[in-house]
Amino acid sequence: MVRLSTVFTALTGTVGVLASPAGSSSGDLMQKRAGTPSATGTNNGYYYSWWTDGGSDVTYTNLEGGEYSVNWGGGGGNFVGGKGWNPGSDKVISYSGQYSPNGNSYLAVYGWTQNPLVEYYVVENFGTYNPASNAQKKGQVTTDGGTYDIYVSTRTNQPSIEGTSTFQQYWSIRTEKRTGGNVTTGNHFKAWEQAGLKMGKHNYMIVATEGTSAAASGTFGTPITAALIKAGFDVTVISRAESQAAFPEGIPVKKTEYTLENLTEALQGQDAAVCVVGPAGIPAQSMMVQAAVIAGVRRFIINDFGWGLTVRGLPEFAAVHALRKSGWDHAKIRAKTTPGFTFTGISSGNPIDWALKKFPTMGFNPSARSAIIYDDGDEEFTGTTLQGIGQSVVGVLQHLEETENRFKWTVERSTTAELLAGGRKKMEDGDRGWILDLAVGQLLEKGEARCVVAPSWEESDSGLLGVASETAQEIAAKVMG
Repeated sequence: MVRLSTVFTALTGTVGVLASPAGSSSGDLMQKRAGTPSATGTNNGYYYSWWTDGGSDVTYTNLEGGEYSVNWGGGGGNFVGGKGWNPGSDKVISYSGQYSPNGNSYLAVYGWTQNPLVEYYVVENFGTYNPASNAQKKGQVTTDGGTYDIYVSTRTNQPSIEGTSTFQQYWSIRTEKRTGGNVTTGNHFKAWEQAGLKMGKHNYMIVATEGTSAAASGTFGTPITAALIKAGFDVTVISRAESQAAFPEGIPVKKTEYTLENLTEALQGQDAAVCVVGPAGIPAQSMMVQAAVIAGVRRFIINDFGWGLTVRGLPEFAAVHALRKSGWDHAKIRAKTTPGFTFTGISSGNPIDWALKKFPTMGFNPSARSAIIYDDGDEEFTGTTLQGIGQSVVGVLQHLEETENRFKWTVERSTTAELLAGGRKKMEDGDRGWILDLAVGQLLEKGEARCVVAPSWEESDSGLLGVASETAQEIAAKVMG
């Protein structure tokens, strides 16, 4: 977990920088509140960019001139933001400030180019995770009183200024950390070009603070890892070779390419495997099941944590459901034909506390203290908190016989409503926002109960797995912090 507080001052450049006014107007100041939403704009002559995935209560505030502050008390999530210029260019940037990370964080000159699409960092300081850990070294550059190691890495199907894309990251990482001085960006740009790392047309460039949660990566991986450790299980994380995720100290991490041979080797000696790959990894789940069988894994917990086999989803999600089901079907076949191999699927419904906090479309916006009631507000769906999802995995491993070769149902709370027409219009227009709109619409469509996996907590397997029943008031309190 990262805990940090940063304030950066005296942000200047030798090229095209407007004089800093004495103060800032209230209209320019982003309000200090839990979970400052993503935004871009100008403030006192500087461009600012602030991005967060909504997974933590992190506050970004524009201050006077080139100053800004970031305060994060932990709680997971990812963010990056700061002040600078749009477009970026060759500049001598002078900066100073306070930087006190306790976890996975970077202090860097950060920016993007297009054609080619490149995300770049000149890292001046960082927390517990060195980004060079998963990158290829390309050389060094000496500038501004220090030496920087040059690296390149690749991000596959990740967020970018052009939407979800595959792109390269260029890194200059200072060998001796500091929190103040000059950064001559042109020297890094030239060094990257000389190392064969082509730059494109500059988009924005800022002096940035970035933070990510230091736990087993992903929405479900984090609470599941925490629950397993708390319950006394020995945990090993298997992660993609190119992943930049950070993990809790003391947990063995095996980084590997996701091939049958490599995964089989990584799974050797493991009694159980919990699959929590993101959407991009779902097509590989059948291969992961096969690797587990060959490696002698006794229990494979399938990547579902959603609506399970019987969901009556919207037709727009039929292809995704079929892709998931192919992995589940493969596990069933292997369990029937391979002595000693078993599987469990955990259908937990909506990750309710995370979804309510992250997606205002769900009808609940804690930052704005606002809510939406769709239709009559009485449609039911199944939801489980992230803590409950973690406990459900623990419960399966503590009740192997009762959970063998079946899907388990967990319920904490049911609630309401509908959202469809706008999502289908977005789909027609090619706007990827349709996925969230239709997912919530599927959840809340009036009179359909598409997303109920068990009639009640009592009629589910939650009691067996040790997943508590929670009231709407208790869940709201978690979301509101």
